[in-house]
Amino acid sequence: MFFLKCLSEEHELFSLIKREIDERIWFVYCKSENSEKSKYVLEERRYIDSLIKNGYNKKILTIDLGEFEIWDSKYKDYIRKQISYEIKKTKIFLSYDLKDESLAKRIFEGLHSKGYSVWLTGNIASSQSVENKIRELHYNNGVFMPILTNQTSSSFVEDEIICAHMNKATILPVITDYNLLKKYFILLTWQSHLLDINNLESSIAQLIDVLEQI
Repeated sequence: MFFLKCLSEEHELFSLIKREIDERIWFVYCKSENSEKSKYVLEERRYIDSLIKNGYNKKILTIDLGEFEIWDSKYKDYIRKQISYEIKKTKIFLSYDLKDESLAKRIFEGLHSKGYSVWLTGNIASSQSVENKIRELHYNNGVFMPILTNQTSSSFVEDEIICAHMNKATILPVITDYNLLKKYFILLTWQSHLLDINNLESSIAQLIDVLEQI
């Protein structure tokens, strides 16, 4: 929370808020008697709703502050369950080299069993379909997840990474060796998950924990 001393007019502040709303996807609406009466909150909600009606990808999670005491453990659990429900609807685009197909299927099975919607690149026929799918998943809160191992050699995987980056997708590389980040230099600025192939069950559970933090 902060106060911008440089703003002297009310319309200037809302212009700034609008620009911030334009740049974000997720919003948490803290519902209370006060927020229901606030003209500022109502104006923000109206603006977000107008963007949604016009096809923009905006998500609103409503937390009713009147249901629980704010620092009560039941309240925290209530918020966690709502967020987890939304996260489990996330679509994951799993990209891999054919040499890593068995590993990709293990990851697919682990994520799918936890309620995630996972799309394998093996289901895609052309590079244009790849780009369209990455776009679709991004616009619907999806995650692009390339699997990178020491066996990965397919140029298609690299093309898909570039395509996902250009589409501003959420990208979470799954790697078996940190040295691979030197090879795929474009990934250096992104978060990645190190997969222990000797302990896959535990590593996939950790991967799910990472997904919940995105």
